[in-house]
Amino acid sequence: MKGISMALLMGAFAAAHPAGAQTPTGTLRVRIECARSGPLYLIVVNEKNFKDTKKGVANALIIIDDKMAEKGECIHEIRDLPHGVYGIKAFLDANGNGKMDTGIFGIPTEPWGMSWNGKKPMTRAPRFEEIAFTFDGDRDVALRIE
Repeated sequence: MKGISMALLMGAFAAAHPAGAQTPTGTLRVRIECARSGPLYLIVVNEKNFKDTKKGVANALIIIDDKMAEKGECIHEIRDLPHGVYGIKAFLDANGNGKMDTGIFGIPTEPWGMSWNGKKPMTRAPRFEEIAFTFDGDRDVALRIE
């Protein structure tokens, strides 16, 4: 009897969690407004890694060439991104040192942008909820680098 109960329990678990079941994903298309050329670091973050300046759920290095800068925008796609709540941070590495430089009080000295969902705070660092959006399938998000 114990063997039958265990087999039923295992069968119920297998039905609830089918082998090969995958988290749903989609494509995030980011339209980037940027009028300057150079390396652009794009970081997709969740609430857990929001404060990390290097690693996100997805990272991209996009080289904005003179033609793209003259046009004023480019589009970057992030494919197979799992559904979730995310924000986007980006900066143009004007001096090529691989990091976002800041001045006194931590204010960025290089062009940057985030996926703002409202007003950009002027007197403090942004919070995750101010750049967050729900990603539950293919979606377009706009960023302005300034």
